[in-house]
Amino acid sequence: MANLLTARRCTTAVVLGTALVFIVAGALGTRWALVAGDGYQQALPLHVLAARMWRAGQLPVWNPYAFSGSPLMADGIAGVWYLPNVLFLVLPPVVADNVTLVASFAVAAAGAYVFARHVRTHGTPCAPRQDRQLRTAP
Repeated sequence: MANLLTARRCTTAVVLGTALVFIVAGALGTRWALVAGDGYQQALPLHVLAARMWRAGQLPVWNPYAFSGSPLMADGIAGVWYLPNVLFLVLPPVVADNVTLVASFAVAAAGAYVFARHVRTHGTPCAPRQDRQLRTAP
């Protein structure tokens, strides 16, 4: 019975993973954006602006296009210091956005997998250590 459940789980994971790969692979090489709404209308222009400033040899500190100006480097949406956003320097904007999004989720999934394996094999990660006692002054 356990082998049957394991086989079903593996089959389900393979089918869902394959479907996800086909959906994502179709978007990675094209100009079809994986994100819509705010991700496309608000974040993508800020990524492009930061990349243009980097290419021009400027530190992307200030966004002159928002109202009377706003800080660009301090804006979390622009992600000036987010390492995967380097792709905006070398790829077309929508493709770079798609690759950054997929890479971020892949790294998060890998980390969740490693964490789950650790918890499964070593027990609760936040359990107090039994060999250390709280020592107080008399």
